[in-house]
Amino acid sequence: MDEKHQTALQTQETKHLDAVRRLNDQHTKEMESQRLVQEAQVQKLQQALETQVAQKRLEIDQALVQQKRLHQQDVMDMEKRVMSLESSLVDNSDDFRPATDDSLKAKYQQLKLEVETITFNLGPVNIPLDSELDPDRFLEKEGKTETRFLLQSIIWARIKDGFFSSPFGLGALGTSDGKKKLLDLYVAYRNLFDLEPPPSGPLPETEASSIALFRTSSEANRWRSAAFQSLLVAVTPKRGSGNGSGSGSGSGTAKPPSSSPTLTGADLKSPYLVNRAHVHATILALLAEVCTAAIPDSIAATVAHLVAAAGELALELGVQRAELGLEMPARGAQVQIGGSGFLDCYDGDADRGVTKDVVLAVSPRLYKRGDGRGDLRTGRVVFHGEVYVARG
Repeated sequence: MDEKHQTALQTQETKHLDAVRRLNDQHTKEMESQRLVQEAQVQKLQQALETQVAQKRLEIDQALVQQKRLHQQDVMDMEKRVMSLESSLVDNSDDFRPATDDSLKAKYQQLKLEVETITFNLGPVNIPLDSELDPDRFLEKEGKTETRFLLQSIIWARIKDGFFSSPFGLGALGTSDGKKKLLDLYVAYRNLFDLEPPPSGPLPETEASSIALFRTSSEANRWRSAAFQSLLVAVTPKRGSGNGSGSGSGSGTAKPPSSSPTLTGADLKSPYLVNRAHVHATILALLAEVCTAAIPDSIAATVAHLVAAAGELALELGVQRAELGLEMPARGAQVQIGGSGFLDCYDGDADRGVTKDVVLAVSPRLYKRGDGRGDLRTGRVVFHGEVYVARG
């Protein structure tokens, strides 16, 4: 083959190789482009699916919460129907007729339901992960879908601090001036009956001394009950029962507690009403802080009723001769589901008897110890609290 033909052949081979290379490059680019398009489509489908799954889970969760609330309301309605019959089982050995345990249970259960109603119907909320409202970073660890449990815990903490900081009703007027006024009565009682004088010192020491006395003296509990009966009658609306013991008897039809937080000049002289207004303001301030829009009127009305009912229940615990109070476990504490008076906020008592670590105390338990007469020790849970426990 001559040189001319050899050159022409090489030229053709070069052109052929270049054409093949271009086709390969073009094919590679087209395949890469298709791969990217397909990956984007798959990712989009996955995101859409994840969004649908999350939305469906939220809908199911909300439906379960709503179903639970409706069931609780049905239970409370039934309990209210038989409450007057239950009151007939009260010991009538003297003229003292306290509310029955079932009556206290129904009232506390109503408070719990109202707290859940507030957090369930509040609307969009935002609690930053570094918020002082969440010092233990619960939302960062468990996810913002659990916000309602954190809000319930905070609301209950403010109710407990405002009305139930001490057993025997001693927290009913708050933690400062109101509590001091109650403890001044206790000091006067000890002086009147020539008992050993209480320690002169800070408020906590006087409080501890009073609690110790009530845990050992039936007579002191009788006096305390009478004092709280008088206070309850003075600061709460009149009852329809006409038995003179306020709401303590559990009989007759009681009017709902006044829910107006507005204080007149006369109200400002009442430590009970001043404290109630303070608790009301702190809860509204909390909701205003976390809500991304204005607080709905229905929620504001529920808050007002919740605070009024909680304040009245605190006085009723003081009317009881037994020791009653609210307790919430600390974060990291171990509780036995069911047996300790606390249930899992998700699974109820499904794991009854199993000991679990508390991640968040969602709501307190209402406990009772003794009867204030002969028995000052036997303990029982009137109504369970709820905890968010460690999973897995």
